[in-house]
Amino acid sequence: EPFTLKGFTRPQPAARLLDEQDTVHRRPVDANGAAFVGREGDLATLQARLDDLTAGLAGSVLTIWGEAGIGKSRLVAELHRCAPPTITWLQGRALSYAENAPYSIIGQQIRRAAGIRVGDTESSAQAKLRDMLARACGPDQAPAAYPLIATALAMRLEKSEASMLGGL
Repeated sequence: EPFTLKGFTRPQPAARLLDEQDTVHRRPVDANGAAFVGREGDLATLQARLDDLTAGLAGSVLTIWGEAGIGKSRLVAELHRCAPPTITWLQGRALSYAENAPYSIIGQQIRRAAGIRVGDTESSAQAKLRDMLARACGPDQAPAAYPLIATALAMRLEKSEASMLGGL
């Protein structure tokens, strides 16, 4: 059905989102073989931060932000190229239309890590999240982590799981 929108005199057509594509790694950043020039200092700073992360000396998230067109994607591609294969690399982007959902990028990363897709049923998404948490946290810690993460992803909880959040 068309929507009445502010700024338009007539109702506007709308479409239903059926699926989303993960375009982060599909877009060739260095398609023309251009040399990486002028950002060596930035790359060295990020590599040092990545070394801290892999050594367990810092948190577990590295965030890069800046204006469009300044070379963030190329910088990240270079960092990823030289990153140790032992780390779990999750990459996403903050979208302008999600600015009122400040944790959407975190949810995006968790869904991607768990393999949750837009068309998944609730029970399928829950199972994927449980499996991912069991691998990441271990089978003993996963049940305690699940209600927190599932709530952040707006998933339904069983009554017993919801009661675990009572003290928060």
